[in-house]
Amino acid sequence: MPKSIKNWDIDFDGRLGKGGYGSVYRCRESDNGDYDAAIKVFDNPSYVNTFEREVNALTLVNELPHTLQLLDYGRDEDNRLCIVTGLIKGQNLKSYVKKNGPLSLENTLNMLKCLLALLERAHSLGLAHMDIKASNIIVSDSDYFLIDWGVAKEIKHKRMEEIHANQDFVAPECYFGKFSVATDFYSLGWLVAFALSGRSPYHFKKIPDRGYRPLAHCLERPELDKAVPDEITPVILNWINKDPAVRCVDYNLNRVLAQARGSEVDFIKCKSVQQLCFEFTPMNAAAQNHIPYAEYSYAEILLTEGRVDEAVYWLEQATEHGYGKAACKLALMLEKEKNSEQSGARVGPLLEFAAERGNNRAKNALAEKILSGTYPGNVGRAKSLLRSAADDGSSRAQYALAKILLDSEEPHSEAIEYMTKAASRGHHRAVKYLKNKS
Repeated sequence: MPKSIKNWDIDFDGRLGKGGYGSVYRCRESDNGDYDAAIKVFDNPSYVNTFEREVNALTLVNELPHTLQLLDYGRDEDNRLCIVTGLIKGQNLKSYVKKNGPLSLENTLNMLKCLLALLERAHSLGLAHMDIKASNIIVSDSDYFLIDWGVAKEIKHKRMEEIHANQDFVAPECYFGKFSVATDFYSLGWLVAFALSGRSPYHFKKIPDRGYRPLAHCLERPELDKAVPDEITPVILNWINKDPAVRCVDYNLNRVLAQARGSEVDFIKCKSVQQLCFEFTPMNAAAQNHIPYAEYSYAEILLTEGRVDEAVYWLEQATEHGYGKAACKLALMLEKEKNSEQSGARVGPLLEFAAERGNNRAKNALAEKILSGTYPGNVGRAKSLLRSAADDGSSRAQYALAKILLDSEEPHSEAIEYMTKAASRGHHRAVKYLKNKS
């Protein structure tokens, strides 16, 4: 359960920004001083996973230059989740370019030096930012800061099947369920292009369809604005390579400039936007081109339209391409139908496949099947699956594990800890249990 924060005085008339999970305001520690800090107030008191992910990331980078200093975090007196950081005077790059026009090459290189210095330290600590974009860069005189670590990921995990970041700058590999330090460099490439031209990647302003993002990032031929100087073009083209292995992952700007001049780009097989979307909706076209994220997303669209057989086909395709989320969805659909012995036999292996790829829903389902005796395994295996999902923030797993621990000889305090975690995430049964115990 997040701790309580200090009684910060918030200037609700001075909102600094609004994101997907909450709003940011000026604040101060007492009502006598200046509003010299910023507080992020989450919209929902159950957004604990996002809150904890951002706090953990900020804690890790707290002493690094060119980012925010973490001052306080927890719940306020109204039970709202809050994160308090230092306040940087300036404006985000998106607003700055809109008001003042693109950055000069000199200022862009200065920005790059600042961001590379920060990323070198963050990456060495095992953390990828995963959401580098213009609105997350603060321009403060001649200095630049990277903010919002809410979707940052530990590099050691390497797999991801949920894309929480704004997809304008998301790297192609993310749509295949993978990421690495090179993922941040892809976003950095498009950030530089935007800073110098004011133009967003590809045709995102003209084509709002969410299926166009994976299609463009994975398959479209990029075109840089004429405003981008020739001196920096090789760096941008290198960093926005579709293949992360080709990108120059180096934090020394002079070395990057030198290496990029002689590097190759992999856009020969790429197509124009007209070729990609011809005859298909963008999401269908992306699925047709074997992008797992799109195959799964297109299956979900088909399910809402009642086209179950077609949806199953695309879930099969995404599973074949290693997408654990699709395997879990397919397994649960097959189990619900129970229309054949052959389908039933596939459920367990599909859940195992998804669980191995970190899918918490699959871990929960497997544990439930083991505990009910419908799948081979013992209580120890079920507890291991639930603990893995619980420690990853699944309230369902936290509640289930707490119930098992309460019925065993293991420490009662651990059971209450998991029950409390589940309650803090809004799990109704956990809330009811703790209320009855108090």
